[in-house]
Amino acid sequence: MLLTRLQTARTDNYTYYLVYFFMYLAAVDVEGLTPDFLVGAVEQVQPQLWSQLLKNVVVPQLSKMLPKDRKVVIVGLTKLLIQSNIMFSDPSISQWPGLFSELAGLFTQSKHLQSAQSTAAEDPDEVLRSLDFEEQGAGYQAAYSKLAASESIPVDPVASITDIRAFVGEKLSEAVSRDPRIHGLIESSTVGPTGTVTSGFIQNLVSSGYQL
Repeated sequence: MLLTRLQTARTDNYTYYLVYFFMYLAAVDVEGLTPDFLVGAVEQVQPQLWSQLLKNVVVPQLSKMLPKDRKVVIVGLTKLLIQSNIMFSDPSISQWPGLFSELAGLFTQSKHLQSAQSTAAEDPDEVLRSLDFEEQGAGYQAAYSKLAASESIPVDPVASITDIRAFVGEKLSEAVSRDPRIHGLIESSTVGPTGTVTSGFIQNLVSSGYQL
């Protein structure tokens, strides 16, 4: 299993693509594949394991995401933060502010977020690795192996999202109006070493008319 290898034979490359794989699953629009499907699958392995993975694996990797991967990661992270019911229950909710800070940091790193196609066209050495959901019968291990090890035709898994900043602003604004807890969690993310970056990100969205 993916998590077994994470414990027994972890490498930097494996950890990077495992986190990207998680964000990919949360980002893509596939019927039945929701953020809570991902989180629930991890929790079935061991209760409260998702919170541990967030703290020890996911959060440390997010700032390392390459430009070619950031659009998918931002979409997946946004959906995870606002669509997962498990993320609003203990102990996962304790990781919410840190994840939001990482989301803000990804925007700071990405002045011009491009689609996977345009990035690949400019730099053929940086291409997205694909995940074929039609091969799910082979299991997630095979799907992840394909994601991490095989080159494929460059594809943008979230091509329908053309303005990533507007997507995040709209989704966060909708979520805040729907669930007042999110406003408090956003506010708590401005405390700490990354508070300045997070505050700037929030102010930028608010100045554009998004209600946070």
